[in-house]
Amino acid sequence: MGTTKLSATAPAALQDPSSEERKDETGKPVYEKSPTQSAKAVDNDEVAAIMSGIKTSNDAINFFARYGSETPVKFVTLIQNPDPRVYSPYELVVTDISEADTPVDGYYTMSSSGIVHICKGEPSECTPLSTFMRQGMIFKILRNIPFYKLYLHRKAFTIWKENIRYLLFTKQRKKLVDRLFFARKNSCQAIINSRKCLVKIKEVRILNTRDLKTSTKETFFEMQSNFINKANQEFEAAMSNMANEVQTLISEVNNLYATTRQDHNANALSFSDAAVEKAKSLVKMKQEKAEKKLLRQRAKLEHGTLPEFIRCIDYLSVEFLVAMALNVSVGFNEELGRSRKNGIFETQVKFGTMGTSFAPTAYDLREMIENLMDTMINQCGNVGRIIYLTKGAVANGPNIQTIIRESKTFNSVMNDIRQRINSDFYGAEEHARTYEALRPFFEEFIVTWDFENFKLRQHDSASLKGIMERIEDWNKELLKLRNKNIGLLELDSKRLQNDMTLTKESRLAELKDYIKELARHRCTILLEKFKENVAKLTLKPTYLKDFANHVESITAMREEEKNLFKSTGQVDQMYNLLGKDSRELARDIPPEDLVLHEDLHERQQEYRREMDAAIQYRDSRMNEMQIAVATNIEKLQEQVRILVARFDEKMFTEVDNFADPDRALDELGQIGARLESYEQLANTYGKYQGLFNVSLAQQKELEVGREKWEGLKKLWETIQNWNEKYKYWQDSQFTELNVEDIDREVQNFSKESFGMHKKLSSKASEMLKDKVSEFKVIVPNVKDLGNPNMRPRHFEKIFRLIGENYYNDMPFSLSFLIKGGIMNHKDSVAEVSGAASGEASLEAAVDKIRNDWEKQ
Repeated sequence: MGTTKLSATAPAALQDPSSEERKDETGKPVYEKSPTQSAKAVDNDEVAAIMSGIKTSNDAINFFARYGSETPVKFVTLIQNPDPRVYSPYELVVTDISEADTPVDGYYTMSSSGIVHICKGEPSECTPLSTFMRQGMIFKILRNIPFYKLYLHRKAFTIWKENIRYLLFTKQRKKLVDRLFFARKNSCQAIINSRKCLVKIKEVRILNTRDLKTSTKETFFEMQSNFINKANQEFEAAMSNMANEVQTLISEVNNLYATTRQDHNANALSFSDAAVEKAKSLVKMKQEKAEKKLLRQRAKLEHGTLPEFIRCIDYLSVEFLVAMALNVSVGFNEELGRSRKNGIFETQVKFGTMGTSFAPTAYDLREMIENLMDTMINQCGNVGRIIYLTKGAVANGPNIQTIIRESKTFNSVMNDIRQRINSDFYGAEEHARTYEALRPFFEEFIVTWDFENFKLRQHDSASLKGIMERIEDWNKELLKLRNKNIGLLELDSKRLQNDMTLTKESRLAELKDYIKELARHRCTILLEKFKENVAKLTLKPTYLKDFANHVESITAMREEEKNLFKSTGQVDQMYNLLGKDSRELARDIPPEDLVLHEDLHERQQEYRREMDAAIQYRDSRMNEMQIAVATNIEKLQEQVRILVARFDEKMFTEVDNFADPDRALDELGQIGARLESYEQLANTYGKYQGLFNVSLAQQKELEVGREKWEGLKKLWETIQNWNEKYKYWQDSQFTELNVEDIDREVQNFSKESFGMHKKLSSKASEMLKDKVSEFKVIVPNVKDLGNPNMRPRHFEKIFRLIGENYYNDMPFSLSFLIKGGIMNHKDSVAEVSGAASGEASLEAAVDKIRNDWEKQ
C-alpha cells in the first residue's frame, strides 16, 4: 500500500510535538481538537506519520469528522477490500494508486464533504458521509439476517446441486439410449407393426353410438352386447397379429444371441489359423474383434431386455385398449346427451295406488348402463395379452379393468350419465303430472271399482247418466295422451292408453248390462203397477165403505202419478243411455225388452183414460156419499152420549167396591173397549169426510168420555195399589221393612189422592184421601220404630211400653205394635230411637279408634 497524499498545511494539533496521542480500544489514534493550536503549522513528516494510522474508511470518516475542512489533508483515496473472502462494499481500505493501477470497478475519494465513486467512462456522484455511514449501518444489519448472511453459501450449494443433477441426468440418459427399443432396428419395426394392429383396434365400434333408435331397456342391452361381442373378436385377431410380430422378434433375438455365443467359443480357433491371420492386417483384425464384441454385447443386451420389450408392447396394447374404452364411454355419453327427436329408452307410465311410476325406473336404467359398461370393460380386460409370452410377468402387468374403473374420465362419464338419467326422470315426473287428470278415473273405475257392490246400491237414471258421462270424459282424456321425448326417455303413453281403454270398455259393458237389467226390472214393476191401478180404477162401488176406499185409491194414485210418470221417464232415459238411435238400440237391447218397453207406454196411456173415467164417476156419486157419512156420524154421537152417562153410576163413585176394586176395574175395561171402537168409527168417518172434502164433525162427547174414563180408571187403580201396599206394611215382618220407602210412597199416594179428589169429587176419591192422610200421620213414628240403628235392647224398651215381652229374633208386625197402643207413646219411641242413633255413632267412633291402633 502506498503513502497517503497530503495537502500543504496541517492542523495545529498535528504540528505540536507536545500533544499527546490517544488511541481508542482498537489501537487507532483519536485526535482531539485544541483551540489554542488550530492556527499552527504542521510538519509534513509528522502528518505523514499520523496519516499512516488511517487504514480504513471508518478511520478516514473519524478524521474528517474531527477536523473537517481545516486540515491540510483534503481527500483520501480508497478502494474495495481485495480479499475475496470479505464482501463489504462499505468497508473500504485506504490506498495510493496511480491511473494505471486503477481497478476495474473503480476507486473512491473521500473528503469532508462526502465520498465519490470514480469509474472510468461512467459519471460519478458524491455521497454525503452521513448517508454513506447510514447505508453502511443498514448493510451490516442486513448482513446479520441469516438469509443474507448465508446467501453466498446457499447459492454455491445450489449451483453444485444443479450440476450434480445434470451429471446424473446425462448418465441416466446414456443408459436409456442404450436400452431404448425405438433405437434398435429389429425392435423398432416390431413396435411399428404392433402399433398398426392397435390402430385397427381404434376403428372397432365396441358400442353402438350412432343413430340410436327408441327401444326397450332389454333390447338396447342386447344390441350393445352384440356389438361388444363382435368387437371382442376383432380385438382377439389384432392381438394375435401383435403376438406373431413379437414372437418373430423373440426368435430373431434368441438366434442372434445363440450365434454370438457360438462365435465367442470359436474365436480362439479362428485366430490360431496362421494363414487366415496372415491374410488380414492387424488393424483389420482389431476392428473385427471390436465389432464382434459390440455384437455380443448388443445380443446379450437385447436378449436380456426381451421381457421389458414384451412388457412395453403389452403396455402399448393396454394403453390403446384403455384409451379406446374411455373414448367409447365419452362418445357414448355424448350420444346420450345429444338432442334428438325421439328418446332412446322406451319408458312406460303406470298408475299405482302409491302414485305414478315408470317402467323401467331410473334405478333400472342406471343398473343396465352400469352392467353394459362392466361388460365392455370386462371384454377389454379379457383380450389376450402380449405379456403372457413372458413367464412370470402376468402378476406384475397392469389391470385394464382397474385402470378404466379408476379413471377420472370414466368416473366423470358415469356420473354424467347417472345425473342425466336422474334429471330426465325428474322431467318425466313433471310431465307425468299432466296425466293426473286420469287419476280420478283410475281410482274410481280400477282401484276402488266393485261391480257387485255397485249393483247393491240404489241408482236412478240421473246417477247412471252421470257415470256414463264420467266414462265419456275418461275416454276424452285418454285420447289426449301422446308420447313425449324427455332427454333419453321416450315416455310411452300408448300402452297406458290401451290398458285403460280396455278397462274403460269393460266398465262400459258392465254398466250397459246393469242398465239393461235395471231398466227391464223397473219396466216390469211399472207395468205391473199400471195394471194394478187400471184394475182398481175400473171398479164402480156403490156402498159407502167401498166408495171411500175407491176415492182414497184415486187420491193415492193421483199423488203417486207424478212418481210413476217420472219412473217411466227414467226407464226411457235408461234405454236412451244404451243407444242414440234405433239401430244401436236394436243391437244392444234384446227384442223382448223392447216389447216390454212398448207395452209400458201402452199401459200408461190406458191408465190415463181409466183415471179420467174414475174421477168422473167419483164426482157423480160424491153428494150421495156425503149425506150417508153425516147420518152415520149422528148415530155414533148418540151412542157415545149413552156410554158416557154410565160413568155417574154408584159402582164408580161410591165406596161399596173400595175393598174390592177389581169389579169396578173390570167394568171400566169393557167401557174402554167400547170407547175405543167408537173412536175408530169416529176416525173412519173423519177420514171419509176428508176424502169427500167435507168439514170434520166435532166429537166432544167422545173426548169428554175418554177423559172421564181415564180419571176413573186411574182412581180405582190407585185404590187397588193402596190396598195392596197398606196390607203389606201392616202384616209383614216389621224389621224387614224399609221405612224410607214407606215414607216416599205415602207421600206419592197423598199427592195423587188429593189431585184425584179435587178432579172427581166422589166418595171413593174422598175415602182414598182420608185413608192415606190417616196413615201419613203415624209415618214419623213408624220411621222411629224402623230406625236401622235399633238393637234388641231397644226393642225390649219399646215392647215394655206396650206391656209385652221381647226376645231376640222375635217376629212382629206394624199392626201388632199399633194394636198394642204404641202410637200412644210417640215421645218415648222417639227418645229410644234417638238413643239408638247416638249409641251407634259412639260405637262407630270406638271401632275406628280400635282399627287405627291395630294398624299401628
